[in-house]
Amino acid sequence: MNFESIMIPTPRQKQVYLLKDNDCNVFCGKLAENQSPTSNNLLQAGNVRLYHGNKNVKRYPGYQTYDERKLKGISEAVEDSLITIIQVRIEFIILEPSFLARLSKVVSSPKISIRGKFKVPQVDGNRYEFSVSDFAVDKLKLTKCTLESFHGSTKMVELCNQTPQMTHMSLKYSVYLSWSDTPPNTELNVLEKLLNDKIMSDCIIIADNQEEVKCHRSILAAASDVLFAMLTSQLEESQTNRIDMSDVSKDAVDALLAYLYGKKINKEEMPEIIALELFRTAHKYNVEPLENFMREMLLQKSGNWFSINVVLELYFFVVNVEGCEELCDKMLNILKTNSKQLRTAKVPKLEGE
Repeated sequence: MNFESIMIPTPRQKQVYLLKDNDCNVFCGKLAENQSPTSNNLLQAGNVRLYHGNKNVKRYPGYQTYDERKLKGISEAVEDSLITIIQVRIEFIILEPSFLARLSKVVSSPKISIRGKFKVPQVDGNRYEFSVSDFAVDKLKLTKCTLESFHGSTKMVELCNQTPQMTHMSLKYSVYLSWSDTPPNTELNVLEKLLNDKIMSDCIIIADNQEEVKCHRSILAAASDVLFAMLTSQLEESQTNRIDMSDVSKDAVDALLAYLYGKKINKEEMPEIIALELFRTAHKYNVEPLENFMREMLLQKSGNWFSINVVLELYFFVVNVEGCEELCDKMLNILKTNSKQLRTAKVPKLEGE
């Protein structure tokens, strides 16, 4: 059997034989008349171990080079592992979950495949193919990973049910391990680490409800000339390293910092109230790229996306902001279209009130 012609790995997909061209026999046959059936197939069968982990990992020929350290790690991981084919009804193959769990610590996205041929000599001398493809870690369930009705299982049952008495089925097969060989991430995202881990943070933003958010003076100063002035002049902020943004929710402060530390804004998932706060805060602290981004985002949103309260707040905010005439007109049109809702709308608190 030419396994090499069946499975050709992709350039970033590595593959080895865990077992190659192995032979084994399974006893099977119809139940005797005085026995109770355990399945609709009236079939009884023995159990057979398709593979028991060992260190004899074989390279897949001709297509790839290997990291020797990974091969050694694979050999150690599979040494005490087990793949068992359960022949109670033949349609079941069970993979011990610890097997792939150990492999996943050595290689990325490990998958197991079994391919081979079988025959029942007493019924039919022909060989038929069977295969199990891509047992993967994400398929594992608690204590076992079971695949029902694998390719060839129906024919196995059919042939075994034709035997007048217990006989044997012969199998010849190979067991493969494949994994992703994507190059490791070589990027060092310093800003993301500073944002998430707050390493050597030296500044605090006071958000709504007096919630404190740690950050870095240098990031704020580099992003905003207003914040730069606050942190480098004789103002209180430069002495205390505390910036009062109590008119902004903590969620909006988190979103602002995520942007300042280089994260992309998810326009689809951002709530309208956070969008309003970000737009207003970007304008207040002269974070021009963010202000422009938020203005364009708000212009692109349909009228149905806005609640009447947010529309009112946006309108009263942008009506006197230079460059926001189009957004102001849009908010005004939404208010006219939904004039009845204005009776129950919350009047926004204007700046300085």
